[in-house]
Amino acid sequence: MVEEDKTVEEVEKTEEVEENYGAGVKLILWIAGFLSSLVCIGAGYDMTSIRSVAGTSVAEAYYNSVGVFVIGIGLFVGPLLWGIASLIGKK
Repeated sequence: MVEEDKTVEEVEKTEEVEENYGAGVKLILWIAGFLSSLVCIGAGYDMTSIRSVAGTSVAEAYYNSVGVFVIGIGLFVGPLLWGIASLIGKK
């Protein structure tokens, strides 16, 4: 079917379905952004708080560095998903 052949009702129905789809995807991205930030920051905090009983070790330094990296990823990924969600539905 060509775009010019559609009736006004069909065009309105198509636009309504697209708006409802966009709202669902936007909600999923907002929730995913919040949860991914929360999980990454929590996991990074847990990794940076690992301490060995015998003293400073190479593994402790490694886990500390990886934990800081994971916190940074959490601070980047969450706002990125929120930003993508805010772009949905704009024309």
